[in-house]
Amino acid sequence: MEWFSVYSLLFIAVIMIPNIVFAVRWKEGFENKQHNKVLEIMEQMLCHGD
Repeated sequence: MEWFSVYSLLFIAVIMIPNIVFAVRWKEGFENKQHNKVLEIMEQMLCHGD
């Protein structure tokens, strides 16, 4: 299995640690109190520009 790398797997696991901690601590999510209209429009254009 030349395409599988244990080091890459460990690297991805380390990167995911903050996401896992966030998901465990705030199971119901969070309320975004920042409302930047320009950023929201740009996000919609970039993410849903199909």
